[in-house]
Amino acid sequence: MDKISASIQDIRQSLRFGWVALAIVVIEVLSFAGFAFPAFQHIVFFCFLFAALLITLKNLHYGIIILLMELCVGSKGYLFAVPVGGMTISIRLGLFIIIFFCYLIWIIRERSMTFFHWPLRYPYMLLFAMILISPLVGRFHGNTLSNIFFDANGYLYFLLIGPMTQAIKNRKQLNQLLAAVTVAALLIALETLVLLFLFSHIKNFPQSWYVIYRWIRETGVGEVTIFGSGFPRIFFQSHLYQTMLFFFFGFLLAHIPTIRSRAAQFPFIITTSSLMIIFLSYSRSFWLATFVGLGMAFFWLFWKEKVSWRRLGITLGILLMMFVMDFGIAYGIINIPLSGSSGVNASSLLTQRTKDISTEPAAASRWQLLKPLAQKAMEHPLLGSGLGSTLTYHTADPRVLEQHPNGEYTTYAFEWGYGDLAFKFGFIGLLVFGYFFFSIIHSGWQAAQPHNQYAPMIRGFILSLVVLLGIHFFTPYVNHPLGIGWILIISIAFPLLGTNTHSSIEKKQS
Repeated sequence: MDKISASIQDIRQSLRFGWVALAIVVIEVLSFAGFAFPAFQHIVFFCFLFAALLITLKNLHYGIIILLMELCVGSKGYLFAVPVGGMTISIRLGLFIIIFFCYLIWIIRERSMTFFHWPLRYPYMLLFAMILISPLVGRFHGNTLSNIFFDANGYLYFLLIGPMTQAIKNRKQLNQLLAAVTVAALLIALETLVLLFLFSHIKNFPQSWYVIYRWIRETGVGEVTIFGSGFPRIFFQSHLYQTMLFFFFGFLLAHIPTIRSRAAQFPFIITTSSLMIIFLSYSRSFWLATFVGLGMAFFWLFWKEKVSWRRLGITLGILLMMFVMDFGIAYGIINIPLSGSSGVNASSLLTQRTKDISTEPAAASRWQLLKPLAQKAMEHPLLGSGLGSTLTYHTADPRVLEQHPNGEYTTYAFEWGYGDLAFKFGFIGLLVFGYFFFSIIHSGWQAAQPHNQYAPMIRGFILSLVVLLGIHFFTPYVNHPLGIGWILIISIAFPLLGTNTHSSIEKKQS
């Protein structure tokens, strides 16, 4: 327990949480101001990138932190964006370019590329080869260059493993990365609660809610949907990080004997707030993955770590207590009595997304896609149809019907994550991805030896990665910067948390 407490304390003390939180708040305020005044957005966009450039030139590690914090806060990456030559350049793309420009400079400075000394280089190189081949396959099958580019855009984030291996060479830097992601996730949780209050009391804020709604939608930060019961679903794609942190810190919390100890306070806050956001996201993919992940965690604790039934019962009780607290807070926020506001029934909060799973429009659209996607995947079973491949299918999703009244929809982006991989990369591509993730998990498994004080952290990472792979069944994240960002963090973490591994990497680098 002392070792776990020390690990948690290292994360807490690695960064000044208050300053990081203030920086994120300022960025979001500037984003909203830039949305309201487009000319101001151009100024902020270039000033932000210039500041990021200076910081990254001085310290590549801090540039990586900025980039990953943008992932947690920006969801789709358009907190700031400017039109350039008929295209819209997002702040995420700008940061990506800056990181690689500075990466090349740091390689020249240090006269070495750490990636080629890194333990997981071969799985990544094989993945890069597969991703490089797929656009050529797509072009061979007649896919348009624009579709290929935008489809491949997400996978390019895997290339950030180069700058990350160059920048993050010790556990302190890893802890700073985790701390930054954690602060960003906590602020997003708080922002979600504020928006929950606002959109459950729309009549009380007639001048404000629509402007905020447009900012959320048009910057790609998230989605707001008002259900018939009056419950406003606040969903950010970046809520994925709450799910990942729930399992990472929750697994650490399960190893602390009592939640009343000082060591338990920080992981308890993170786990409780993350569980609330998982619930409020109303994402069935997150819900299902959370249930399965919890089952796996309890099975591991009982079977491998020989945790007693009594201890497992206490852990389950704490988890239920967290959920009751979260439910009570959410219910209370929604039903704060203001003039003109209408309450939401407590039971509807639990049943709204669990009824009519097969007929509800968004869910039905997924099922309507499954059969034609499977048929398309069989047309070119070995190497697939390549990136940029499109599929036309019929759907009753109201969002599609607004643009396509006949219900016929053509797209290259699919909800079924592994169906997407099979369609575009084929059986060989699935094998490559399988080997890639197996290699990462195996690396962590080897590092998590009983004598390693970081073993619980490593196992928490492994659990979160398995949950991410589960979410990808229904909601694609493995081919999106959000999911890739977490995969990169885990890939960096395992060698550094392995016994004496970090020191050997630094030695080779020097």
